[in-house]
Amino acid sequence: MVKYTRAAAILLIWTISAVNGFSSRYERREPSLHQLRLSASPAYFSDDDENLNNLRKDVDRIGADMTKAGSEYLTSFLLEEQQDEYEVEMEQKNRIVLEQRRQYDATLSLKETLGITLCQVDAGQELSDYDLNLDSLVFESPPEPISQASSGEALTMNPTQVQKRLDSNFKGIVVSSVVVGGHAWNNGIRPGDVLVSTSATLGDALWPKTSLDGVRSAVASRKVAAGIMTFRFERSIEEVASQYELTLTKPLGLEVQATDDGFVEVTGFTANAQKLARYAINVGDRILAIDSSLGDRMWPVSTVEGVISACTSRLPGQPIRMRFARPYAEKDADTDKIKTIAPIRAASTVTVIDDSPATPVGAPVDKQLLSRCRNALKRYSEGQQGEREKFTDKYAVPGLVADKVLDAVASASSSLDAVTLSMVMNAYLSCRQPENAIRAFEAATGLKADGSSATNIEIIEGKEKGALVPNKAAMNLVTGSSLMRALSMKGDTSSVGRVLAALEGRSGVNVNGIESIEWPNTGLYGSVIPDSQCYNIALSAATRGGEEGLGTALALFDTMDEPGRTGLKPAKNLVSFNTMIGALVRMGYSEDAFAMLDRMKRSGVKPDKFTYTSLIRACVHEGDIQELLFDMKEQGVQPDVVMYNAMIRLLCDKYQWFEAKNLVGEMESRGLKPDSKTYGLLMRGLLTAKKPSACLTLFETACTDQRTASLTENVHLYTTAIAASAAIGNHERALDLVSRMNIAGVKPNLKTLTALMGACLSSGKAELASDVFSRIDSPDGYALQMGIRSICAKGDLATASELLAKQLVGNNKMTGKQIMDSFQTLIQTSLELEDFSTARQTFADLLKSGFIPSKALLQRIVHTLDLIPPKRVEGIRDATLKEIPEESFDFLLFIIDSLRTRNLPCDGSFYSTVLHSGARMGGLRRKIASLLAGSRAMTVDANIGDLAGAIVLSEEARGKTVVGWADLVKNYDVYKERLGDDVELPPLAVRISSKEIRQVLAAEQRVSYGKQRRRQLV
Repeated sequence: MVKYTRAAAILLIWTISAVNGFSSRYERREPSLHQLRLSASPAYFSDDDENLNNLRKDVDRIGADMTKAGSEYLTSFLLEEQQDEYEVEMEQKNRIVLEQRRQYDATLSLKETLGITLCQVDAGQELSDYDLNLDSLVFESPPEPISQASSGEALTMNPTQVQKRLDSNFKGIVVSSVVVGGHAWNNGIRPGDVLVSTSATLGDALWPKTSLDGVRSAVASRKVAAGIMTFRFERSIEEVASQYELTLTKPLGLEVQATDDGFVEVTGFTANAQKLARYAINVGDRILAIDSSLGDRMWPVSTVEGVISACTSRLPGQPIRMRFARPYAEKDADTDKIKTIAPIRAASTVTVIDDSPATPVGAPVDKQLLSRCRNALKRYSEGQQGEREKFTDKYAVPGLVADKVLDAVASASSSLDAVTLSMVMNAYLSCRQPENAIRAFEAATGLKADGSSATNIEIIEGKEKGALVPNKAAMNLVTGSSLMRALSMKGDTSSVGRVLAALEGRSGVNVNGIESIEWPNTGLYGSVIPDSQCYNIALSAATRGGEEGLGTALALFDTMDEPGRTGLKPAKNLVSFNTMIGALVRMGYSEDAFAMLDRMKRSGVKPDKFTYTSLIRACVHEGDIQELLFDMKEQGVQPDVVMYNAMIRLLCDKYQWFEAKNLVGEMESRGLKPDSKTYGLLMRGLLTAKKPSACLTLFETACTDQRTASLTENVHLYTTAIAASAAIGNHERALDLVSRMNIAGVKPNLKTLTALMGACLSSGKAELASDVFSRIDSPDGYALQMGIRSICAKGDLATASELLAKQLVGNNKMTGKQIMDSFQTLIQTSLELEDFSTARQTFADLLKSGFIPSKALLQRIVHTLDLIPPKRVEGIRDATLKEIPEESFDFLLFIIDSLRTRNLPCDGSFYSTVLHSGARMGGLRRKIASLLAGSRAMTVDANIGDLAGAIVLSEEARGKTVVGWADLVKNYDVYKERLGDDVELPPLAVRISSKEIRQVLAAEQRVSYGKQRRRQLV
């Protein structure tokens, strides 16, 4: 009765309109009719034909005087309403029970008992009268249906249920029975599954199968050709949609995508999603209908564009009523219980082939578990700055919490949503653990973190049971940006480029030989659209790749839209310009950096303090800094302490200490107080300028001033002051500074103790320096270098040699330069202690380790042995000079022999020192020196190529005994009669610079016998 009353009222309005001249005002009143039509609800109209006929009679009775046009229009309106309602109802009914098919591959060993039989289904759902046993390849009678079976028994299909799921025109092969616990059962095959294809006789290709004879032939031939065979099955899943309605307001905060079967599926939530939506809607739910903007009609939607069109017409805050369908339920073949599984994704976005068909394709998201996990992560990522530094920098607590979160979710065999995954990744990144963040992304989304199509995805398992189930909906713009940050932090620039291409939906982009793929929900119509932040991360990563990376960054920067413009690419912003300016400054392109600043201003982007802080390093002169400060004033940017510290560092690096001091005064005049870093830069600048006393004075002045005393309670300032004490050789002051540190509660670090060792060594307190070294638990390379010096200084050569030997194997902490310095220290100390045996062994170890003795090392050996050739002074003979020990000369010959074994030429200055020493000693040593000069002359006269080739023996020397110089001086009486016959002197190659020619000629002249021969020098 209510329906008739509402309809009659509508007709009455139109009757009055018709009486007053319906035809003349038809166009003007049509909008009101359209509004009435949209406001009419299906509840006011019946699908019953009898009610419709009664309604037509009322139309005739009430509108007796209505014009013909008005009557036809209203009748058409009622029929359209009925037809629209019928279509909506039928579409909703068609969506209640749907059929999804999930394919999976099962690779079976043909050498084992499969325990599976197949039957053929012909057109009209007729089952064959016989089954094929895949073990015996014999056709046999079908077994009786068995719904329950224990291990070792065959579980058969239910023909009635299978026929319900198959189309009437289906023609193919169905699994009729599977032995519980058998090989096929353990690989996930179940009765009722449809066999789609099998492996070819040779190769990995899969060929479709529709008859039992074809399967029998394929299995028989495969048994001969290979021992394994892959079967592709299709499992039918009957879906029952559970529908519900929600009233939401804009912005909705939903991420959606279209599926191949005509649904719009929720894939995730944005950061501004409503709490109601997060609580009531699950990832994978489907949007069936949205109410009209006028009236309460529910209009069905099947495309993303339709959802967007229905929602964009609403104003912010305006309610939107939406009808959803919950993901389907599947009956487990083992327990006959309902289990919720994730929906199949759209094939246009990603293709899913389930490798483990017995396991659900996805897992439900445990909202309560994830909520507790987010609270735990949030607790240690927020709070006061001091607490964050304590948790993150010192103990890396957020990373430990993230580990616990992943273990908890994995143990529950659940999935992560996008919000929780982003928090987990950010926790790892805050602790500088990019590898763990990348691993979490792969395991949570099932996508390769390098943006490629590789299938070796990380898997996170629970400590006791379960594993983290991948959820591709966890990949959105936030988690994608976090992944790019992790890859950038790791230094994997190539993967950053591929991930950016994957987020843009661009497949086939080749980066360093690996192509990118398209990720789900990306592309032109996807909800994941890279923004400026993604591009800025890619820019920052590319700029770390040197010249080539800078070129890549500039090319990517140019592809971005200009600020204020909206296009397909995100627009450049302040961070984009700052990234490029910083990169240009680091690579030394100062002019280009300032040109980028001008381009930034012309684009309408205002520079900030970070922009000018980067440009400070591009300044060359003090005037450039003043000009930069003036430009900052024009832009309204106030310099802070960080910027002044950057300018002070620049001036100190250029040894402009007085200018740096004046800048501190200007800083204070602006009301900015210097911090501990300011004093540290000034002290380091004075120490670098070789003014350690001024450095200590500055430190003590700051300590006595009440305004700056608290700033000096810093381990870096104390360490610099101790290093200054070491520079002036005052170990007592250094010890006093360490004592003051302990009183102030400042704990000395590794660099502090290393500086203290240097102070003790400079004061000649080797025992004290060695004691300090023994207190260092984990020394670095420089500390080891100072430790070897201190141990050598106290005369413990064996311990020093053992410590140095450990650095030559395994993961050594010392650099090559530090190891070379330690060798020099050990050799020098051995010679000072006249321990020539240790010196020989150390020099041999140096060559054996692949190091080439430097000219500085040879000069240090000469100085240590006090063999510097004296200037010839009239009236002073060699006999009046200090006597040279034979061991010293013999050690020089050992060095020449050692260099020859490595095919290394001798240094010209070292060679002349050996000759001068032999001349001073006279006797046999002078004779050996003369032979050295003759061997060098013969080596040059033989014209044997380069210096390295000069070491190779000539053809005449082949087959003869070549003696070493140390062996010759020791057994000269044995070899002197045989020289030139069967004993040959070793060749001697000497590298002589232009400045050493006179020195070498003078030395050879002193050891020459008889008439002086003309020498040829190389």
